[in-house]
Formats: sequence, structure tokens, C-alpha cells
Amino acid sequence: MKRRTKLVWLLAAGVALGVSGAAAAQGAEGAALFAKHCAMCHLDPHAAAGNAKIGPPLAGIVGQKAASDAAYTRYSSALRNSGKVWTEAALSAYFEAPATAVPGTTMAMVGMSNASERAALIAYLKSAPKR
Repeated sequence: MKRRTKLVWLLAAGVALGVSGAAAAQGAEGAALFAKHCAMCHLDPHAAAGNAKIGPPLAGIVGQKAASDAAYTRYSSALRNSGKVWTEAALSAYFEAPATAVPGTTMAMVGMSNASERAALIAYLKSAPKR
């Protein structure tokens, strides 16, 4: 699905479900940020399930223990041994500076300095159905 079509669909779905305009806009922003920062390595957690890309699946990640998807076998030892639980605060710190939050991580993302963008991305991930 083209990104613009997907954004329009997310906004329409938000209106149909009675989601506030601000929440629907944040969902659209989160989708765009996912496409920009994450989609090259991770499946979109709102899309139909499929085979993992180079990065692990992210559906249901908020509240999940780091490196806990048994079907994904390529976690770095740093992430496996981090003891992290992906709370919103932990995800925000990781998205801001992955190598600082988990030294030795293999995630190639440089980081997101904008706190409101990180919040929109986390809200997008949080709104995905668990698989």
C-alpha cells in the first residue's frame, strides 16, 4: 500500500472509531515515522503477519521483555542480556540513542532526537495488534 494511501486510511479509521483528531494525526505521523526510520528492517506491525525482515517483529512490543520473541533468532547478545522491558520510556531512550541505551546493540538506527516524534512512533507501535 502506498504511504499516502496508508496515511489517509489511518486517519479515516481513526475518525470511524471515534478517535480524536489529535490521536488520529499522531497515528498518521507515527506511520510516516515508522516508514522513514524502521520499515527498511522491520515489518510494519499494523500489516498482515509475514516473515521477519532483518529486524525482529514489533507487534506487541510495548510492555514486552527485550529480545523475547522466540521465533526471532538474530537478537544481539547485548539486547538478550540487557534485562530491559520495552516500556514507553525504555523505547524512547532506545530510539533516541540505541548504542547508548544498549551498548553493543546491532540496530543500525542512528537515533531520533525529537521527543514528540519518538512519542508518535511509540504510540503507533502501541496501537498495533498483538500477534
